[in-house]
Amino acid sequence: MKILCITHKYPPQTGGMEKQSYELITGLARYAEVVTVVYSGQMNKLRWFLGLKKEVKQVLADHPDIDVIHLNDGLMATVCTWLKSYTDIPISVTLHGLDITYPWPPYRKIVVPRLQQLDNVIAVSTATRQVCLDLGFEAERVVTVVNGVDHDLHAMPIPDNMEARLSTMMGSDMTDKRLLVTLGRAVKRKGFSWFATQVMPRLGDDVVLGLIGPYEAKPSTTTKILRWLPAGFRHNVELLLGHMSDSPAVVAAAEQDDRIVQLGKLPFDELMGTLALADIFVMPNIDVPGDAEGFGLVALEASLRQTAVLAADLEGITSAIHDGGNGELIQPEDPQAWADAINTALSLNDLDSVGEAGAVYTMQHFGWEKMVDGYYEVFEDLVSR
Repeated sequence: MKILCITHKYPPQTGGMEKQSYELITGLARYAEVVTVVYSGQMNKLRWFLGLKKEVKQVLADHPDIDVIHLNDGLMATVCTWLKSYTDIPISVTLHGLDITYPWPPYRKIVVPRLQQLDNVIAVSTATRQVCLDLGFEAERVVTVVNGVDHDLHAMPIPDNMEARLSTMMGSDMTDKRLLVTLGRAVKRKGFSWFATQVMPRLGDDVVLGLIGPYEAKPSTTTKILRWLPAGFRHNVELLLGHMSDSPAVVAAAEQDDRIVQLGKLPFDELMGTLALADIFVMPNIDVPGDAEGFGLVALEASLRQTAVLAADLEGITSAIHDGGNGELIQPEDPQAWADAINTALSLNDLDSVGEAGAVYTMQHFGWEKMVDGYYEVFEDLVSR
């Protein structure tokens, strides 16, 4: 089999989708001949998109024996819908979440029907697949293949003097503290400000929260401009930009409660060390219309660091965290349920064992090889049909 993979998310750019693209393309090469058209960051991205059609046509001319074309996200599919009338090669797309849940009416009216015309859709979670079905996609054309996770994270040593470094990062001696951590951009669906204001007051004074990820210490120019837009339009723009709309509320919560510390973006070794030393990793997502969580990769990474995971029983998170397997799922937006679950976990004498068991479960059920195998099976079926 020969597969053409087209993606605008690829190293040396960094991020979850870039990692997924890299692992998929390199993994498929074990089974098939893989031809790629990728944006590697060496030119202006708009310029790359403008030249994309010409480049893809040339690749198809150079490789007339391509069996299947894979597009790595909804945006890639949107700009490549011309392929359906240009070639009879089967076309597949991966949908990650926002690329199908985006609520702007013109997007739903113009883009979603184009995605429905493709031969196959691979959803990264059962929740994402259900959104597709709710929007009218044919069930036989939509399959779920969950993302993988890097097993090497499990064996990474904790950096030297990490305990002391953690105390410095948190701004207080952590010897007698219980550390909760969460990770991600401060967008509303992550539930950071909700957790800080609704759950933290219900926890003991020895419980501290470290928020890892980018945030705005002061409102940016973009934030100031967005404040002037009508609420509904502002929401759609924030989703499109991936704007850190929850950052002002999180900053305010941290100013009022010194147990809440925004750690910002951390070097990789400090990130992995912090995840390993945390008592609990929390993923307290809330329901935000049009901005569903496609998957829970950060929770899997925390699990591999042998840390107990508590996550919202919501959307694509449930495809990553299996209740009782590699974590516990909590009723979303129920502050007392969250406080009770955290207090119960912190009272366990064997909390470390819970984290270790979760890591074993994660390695057994998630991995890049499993993901690649799933994609290859989909492509084999697509070509045979």
